[in-house]
Amino acid sequence: ERLERLLRETGVEAGLLFNGSQLRLVVAPKGESSGHLTFRLSELAEVSGRLMLSGLDLLLGQSHVFLDPDGYRLSDVLKKSRSFQAVVSNALADQVLAALWDLVWAGEVTNDSIAVVRAWTAAAGRSAARRSGPRSRSLRPRPGAISRQGPPAAAGRWSLVRRPGEATVAPTAVLHQRAVDLLWRHGVVTREAVLAEQVPGGYAAVYPLLCELEDRGEVRRGYFVDGLGAAQFAVRDAVDRLREPPGGGGVVVALSAVDPAQPFGAALAWPDHSGRATRSPSALVVLVDGVPVVWFDRRSRHLIRFDVSTPAQVWANALADYLSGTRAGTSRSAALEIRRHDGGAVGNFDEGFRDELLTCGFVDTYRSLKWRPEGSVRGIK
Repeated sequence: ERLERLLRETGVEAGLLFNGSQLRLVVAPKGESSGHLTFRLSELAEVSGRLMLSGLDLLLGQSHVFLDPDGYRLSDVLKKSRSFQAVVSNALADQVLAALWDLVWAGEVTNDSIAVVRAWTAAAGRSAARRSGPRSRSLRPRPGAISRQGPPAAAGRWSLVRRPGEATVAPTAVLHQRAVDLLWRHGVVTREAVLAEQVPGGYAAVYPLLCELEDRGEVRRGYFVDGLGAAQFAVRDAVDRLREPPGGGGVVVALSAVDPAQPFGAALAWPDHSGRATRSPSALVVLVDGVPVVWFDRRSRHLIRFDVSTPAQVWANALADYLSGTRAGTSRSAALEIRRHDGGAVGNFDEGFRDELLTCGFVDTYRSLKWRPEGSVRGIK
């Protein structure tokens, strides 16, 4: 890593490391991903490794690095090779997708969306329009432009086609595995938690399997969570954690609203609040010592306070840390923007709440209040 940073800072694209037994060639172009190759001297000294040793000598020799004319030196060759990476990647994607569609025509593979068929037929029509007799290189239609989500003709979910007579998984085995997954996901399984997971058949489908696991001694049944009935099942580790005395106060954590570790809105009811808090994928919940204090929707920028006595600095830091974590690998932190709160209209903030946010470092912008944590390399606009 130190050599890679040194290569990026100095603008030198390649370097060598040697520890007495291994030789490592490191390539770290500035602004691009790095890579390395490691060669053992003991293997290079063998007869089978002498060709590789000769190749290294030609590649890293003084002539190829310093004395060859422009366009033939090692640095120039590396630049040229990177210019062909996109072409190679696209060609490889075309080959893989063509093989996948061969399996589709053979009846071995299927997809859950009709969009891929539309994309394939549209590509076939464009390919036929461009075809000009014997000059056509291939009769296969191109899959379409490759984007970050992949080519259009590869969208959706692919799966193998089950043939008649093949062994199928028994429904009881499926329910058993589903019950085990619920136990390890939630720790304590209640009727409300199963309904929130939208398990086919509801709680009645997995209840017999949970009772069987209790008879085997793998889980325990008890009244672990107050107000959720006696038909509760938990793994032993979860029961031991529940019996532990509470630790030091002030533990603040931000979780996705649909995270199994966040039970409110599913196993537990939301605290009384103004607005409509939901368990949506775009929503976040900040908990202090396991109690929810705010709910925030990243799409609508809507904030709901469950506990108005909690200082804004507490939940603002937790939300900003979570949002910055979703931008892992970037050089900037994510801004926290609030457009409305507690079910109110956009831009309509209570004076007391607005003053508290401004004191915490929020900036009053058009229709919203925006805040960026300290240490960000980008200012608030």
